[in-house]
Amino acid sequence: MIHRFTAIFSLALCTLGTLAQPTPTPQDWGVELASDPIHIESVGVSIHIPVGSITENAVYQKVASTKIQLPNGLGAVVLQERRSKQLDLETEEVADGIITQLLALAPKYGFETDPNNIKETDGDVKIVGTSAAVLERDKAKKIDTYIADHAYVAIPREGTPEMTIRGATLIKTGPGRFILIELFTSFSKLEKARQAYEVMLATVRIADPSEASSRRAAAIATGIRVLDRLTESDYREVFESTDERWERLYTEAPSGATSDDEEIGYRRVRAHIGQRGEMSPNKSKDLWSDAEREEGYIVRIDARILDLGGIIDTRATYFLTPDFNEEAWVVNMSIRKGPDQFGTPGSTSRWQEIGARRGTDMSVRIVPQSSASTRIRPQIEGEGYISMVQSFMLPQLLAQAAIPGDMAFYTYQTTAGTIRMRTDSLDAAKKGSRAAWNLTTRLNADAEPQVTAVSQDGQILRTTFADGRRWEVVPLQQLVRIWKNKGLPMD
Repeated sequence: MIHRFTAIFSLALCTLGTLAQPTPTPQDWGVELASDPIHIESVGVSIHIPVGSITENAVYQKVASTKIQLPNGLGAVVLQERRSKQLDLETEEVADGIITQLLALAPKYGFETDPNNIKETDGDVKIVGTSAAVLERDKAKKIDTYIADHAYVAIPREGTPEMTIRGATLIKTGPGRFILIELFTSFSKLEKARQAYEVMLATVRIADPSEASSRRAAAIATGIRVLDRLTESDYREVFESTDERWERLYTEAPSGATSDDEEIGYRRVRAHIGQRGEMSPNKSKDLWSDAEREEGYIVRIDARILDLGGIIDTRATYFLTPDFNEEAWVVNMSIRKGPDQFGTPGSTSRWQEIGARRGTDMSVRIVPQSSASTRIRPQIEGEGYISMVQSFMLPQLLAQAAIPGDMAFYTYQTTAGTIRMRTDSLDAAKKGSRAAWNLTTRLNADAEPQVTAVSQDGQILRTTFADGRRWEVVPLQQLVRIWKNKGLPMD
């Protein structure tokens, strides 16, 4: 098997060595690209992707990433921003570290680093050094107006002659700021995957970081100015006038018939002025401490989503003091899965998040069911932070302020486990519409836009997503009838 690894690895080196010679330009490779680029706000990049690619956004180890699944099973390209507090880092130094990490992914046995120095004893390859190797590296590859470090690394897989190929293109955009564009593929698909990757790199356009920073600062300043205009009386009016509402999450069917719609989930949203002790519903009010009797704004969300092959139930309660200096929240989630066709029994997993903030000091404890809890301390830096209560109530609060414009805010987001920036644009709705205001929101730089319609009296009407999904306010009796008629679980 080791000898087989060596032969394939040598072939890989020959293949990449050939490709490293003068080659046709990306435009000559015939990779069909989508006519419009995708814009990845989190890294300030626009890039054309091959027709048939699928794009998804996620957060890996608290780093926002965009994954582009290439067509025909060629692999994937992942883009993300890397930041460091060490502002004097240079591209080559950071790229060295990335390549070292990739080399460390290799199994214990394989071919030696230098394919020209293979030693054989009785027909077997003598193993010296790592089993992975850098196939090609260009420390001065031009990407847009920047110089990038561009490399390919081969990583053998145990038990198979196939190899994983990783491409890594690192671009320094400013002090301590880098963009990493990675290719994930296999040796058997390397030629076509490499062509797609190189063609994509040739279309990369990187926004001027200073311009993006200026726009962000202006939006944050506008958001602060608008919310500062709201008084405690305004907040009380919003919370006291917010009715309990049930919302149905669905995708509308082409036929327009409710019976044909795809049901995805539902939720109940409540907001009121209450006391901190309501965060612990199982504790008798007679046993509340003075702190638990403190008045504040409360938001409760109970939701059910049909996803991941099961039922996801969430119960969350959020509290905020009237001076906005303190907040607390508890999120409980359970995922229920029934038995599958292969006889695997059903299961239920649970997860909890408990968070609190005083001033700029925030602490969050995450308690998974099957492992030890972890504690994180998200950092609040600069201006523009709003509480989770304010974030959930922002459509009503901005409608109350009634000042159109583009705004931005920082808030903690449970899905990311960190503080991220959301952007909001408030516009007056068209005359004759039930809505008075439309708020277009990106919950973070990687999220698709969603538009929330708010009525003249400050009530949420609906939230529509770019992919056609919709949260729509419905009477409880109508929601129950729709789900029961479709045989969907509500217990």
